[in-house]
Amino acid sequence: MGKMRFHRSHLKLFRRYINVYFWIKKVTAFTLIEIIIMLGVISLILPTLFSIVFLILQQQTKIIRLQEIKREGDFALTAIKSTIKNSAVAMYNFMVAPNNEVCNTANSTYNNPYFLDKNNNFFYFNLDNNQISSRSSNLNPMPLTSNRTTVTNFSLSCRRDNLYSSAIVSIEFDITYNTNSNRPEEKTNTLHYQTKIKLKPK
Repeated sequence: MGKMRFHRSHLKLFRRYINVYFWIKKVTAFTLIEIIIMLGVISLILPTLFSIVFLILQQQTKIIRLQEIKREGDFALTAIKSTIKNSAVAMYNFMVAPNNEVCNTANSTYNNPYFLDKNNNFFYFNLDNNQISSRSSNLNPMPLTSNRTTVTNFSLSCRRDNLYSSAIVSIEFDITYNTNSNRPEEKTNTLHYQTKIKLKPK
């Protein structure tokens, strides 16, 4: 009789464990249909998520490139403007003798003039391999833009309307990010720069 009671107590304990096990499995487990549905939803969400992330990265790259070309364009224009405004006293058609002064008479114009500074040194600006360079008769060439950007349509000219007005120097160029990709999403907008400087009278 004692052996029967011992057997029944173990059987009840075993049944209790079985019930708990199936209850946990019922609460936590997924059926095959649920797993298939979940995988289907994930397969629909992931491509959309990756597309959104890719577009965000593209826009971020364009913003970084636009900031770079703006920084270089601003620097080049400021350097040219400041140098001409503070140093140039006259303009000539050539850097060494014989040379002729330009934009010193009424209704006169000239493209790509050479500037003479207060110390009788010549300097000028030109486009070299799609980069703006500052050149001087007594200094080595100094690039004003880097190979990360490309400068096109660079123009520097002078004009004088009459003998009683100062000569006006006009600067104009376009700058864009230097990339070899032909993909539309890789291209960056081109920034256009243009300004005018009034030359100080002698």
